[in-house]
Amino acid sequence: MNDIMKVNYVPYGNAKIDMDAKTVTCQHGDTECFANSYEQCVIDIYPDQADFLPFVACIAAVPTQFKMSQDKTFQECAESSNLDFDVIKECHDDADRAWDLQVKNSELTPADHQYTPWIVIDDELYDNSSHDFQGAVCSAFAAKGGSSDACTAALSSLSL
Repeated sequence: MNDIMKVNYVPYGNAKIDMDAKTVTCQHGDTECFANSYEQCVIDIYPDQADFLPFVACIAAVPTQFKMSQDKTFQECAESSNLDFDVIKECHDDADRAWDLQVKNSELTPADHQYTPWIVIDDELYDNSSHDFQGAVCSAFAAKGGSSDACTAALSSLSL
């Protein structure tokens, strides 16, 4: 699917930023902000989706209680994704850089989003209740005249 779509992943969720106090309050507490900072650093350092998506997928697969404030989890996901954890951790631990990334991700988050994940495909809000993200991407791609082996299989399974 990497060949047919561009992912703009914004690890910010429903956080609230206070520019004067230079603080971010995350919906699920400090541990969510801790994790968001790691993901923001990975995307900043490795902006190619082929590089950052395996890391994001690895983090998503770890149960929340084990991932949210442990460097070890992020290190393991970095290593399994062939990313340099030391460089990522240096970014995460740099208060100024981490703040700048929080501000950037705050600005990238749509003001009118009501839930996460907030997914937009070709400027249309994706209804994730269908649980068929691949089918939705492939339908949009096909509507523009595109074709790929991954989509052929996904779209044929929809018509069964």
